[in-house]
Amino acid sequence: YVYFGSDVDQGGQWVSVAEVMPHPRYDGDAYTFDLGLLRLAEAAPADATPIPFLPATLGLQTADEGAAVEFVGFGRTESFTSGRKLTVPGTVGKVCDGPEVCSLGAGQVVPGAFGYSMAPGGPCSGDSGGPAFILRGGVEHVAGVTSYGDENCAYYGVSTRPDAYAAWIEAFVAGVREDCTTAEDEDHDTLAGCADPDCDGDPACPAGDACQSAEAISCGDVIQGSTLGGSHKFR
Repeated sequence: YVYFGSDVDQGGQWVSVAEVMPHPRYDGDAYTFDLGLLRLAEAAPADATPIPFLPATLGLQTADEGAAVEFVGFGRTESFTSGRKLTVPGTVGKVCDGPEVCSLGAGQVVPGAFGYSMAPGGPCSGDSGGPAFILRGGVEHVAGVTSYGDENCAYYGVSTRPDAYAAWIEAFVAGVREDCTTAEDEDHDTLAGCADPDCDGDPACPAGDACQSAEAISCGDVIQGSTLGGSHKFR
């Protein structure tokens, strides 16, 4: 379910979700590709105004370092309370385009994200997945999605940049799926054809080494081996 409202215990509305799509290359240890998409099973409340994500054409650049953003979340506050939607102003500190990890003070910013100082305040535990808004030509956009930071939320934070994943987001919205019979990356998740998890179990993608020629044995022979590391998919 997705919650629409100001506080989780009053005045809001829950809407069911039909599909959950984490990025197939998400790494929970490195925090790379830290973005997921939801498709609602029903229409959002009529009074919910969608805020567009920052498209690639308006994406964050080095020139945006120092620009103002607004973080929103339901997470932990300095008084250790949570569950109430709050906002806090922030500043883009480091825009990382990669391919290598970027540095921001004592912290590291993964490619496809931007980092910021927590000195004036910012997102903390429970705010993950929340937006960072930025104005472009007077129009509010989602410039970041809260990802990670230092354990005490005291020094730095990092938000994933939707503009770095714009093609993947747009393909999901349009309902584009990976064609397992081609070498193209139709859904723009950087994984093409049978290398895409969407193609797991597809007849066009054999499991490989699932079937091998049987070894000839004679009566009384003993063969030792293991299925560890073998394929777990058959068709």
